[in-house]
This record gives sequence, C-alpha cells and structure tokens, in this order.
Amino acid sequence: MITQSQKLKFAGALMGVVGVAVAVALWTASFSRYSRIEDLGLDVDPSIDPEILRKLTAFTVHEQVMFYGGLSLAIAGLILLIMGSIKSSRAKQNR
Repeated sequence: MITQSQKLKFAGALMGVVGVAVAVALWTASFSRYSRIEDLGLDVDPSIDPEILRKLTAFTVHEQVMFYGGLSLAIAGLILLIMGSIKSSRAKQNR
C-alpha cells in the first residue's frame, strides 16, 4: 500500500523535475535566439544598436511567467519532498 509520505515524495520529485525542465527549456530558447543572431553576425555589426540586440534576446512577458512558474513548481516540489521525508521518518520512529 502506498503511504501518504510516499505520495508526498513522489509529487514533490515530479513537481521539482517539471519545474527545472521548464526553466532550463526557456533558458535554452533564449540562448538559441542569441546564438542565431550571433551566427548572422549581427552581434558585431556596428550598425546594429546594442539595445536592439538586448531586446531581441530578452525574455518575453510570457516566457518570464513560465520561467517563474517553473521555478515556483521546483520550490514547491522541494518543500513537498522535505515534508514527505519528515513524515516518513516520524512514522518510522512511532513504530
């Protein structure tokens, strides 16, 4: 039978993995945009304003929401994982 502490640990680990995956995917997308601009040679072109490059490679509002959502999922997952571990250790002590 699956105990409540095992459910908490599983949910915490799953949330943590999903949160980290979302954050890494968005970071990779931002890096790929910069890499594309670099491949075109626009990063060293004197006619391109550095402010334009910054705006092209910056996170959009939607990406920021997803990034912080992923980070909050990872933090919530870590908290659930810790709660599950504490609950299972207390259950072992009570036996």
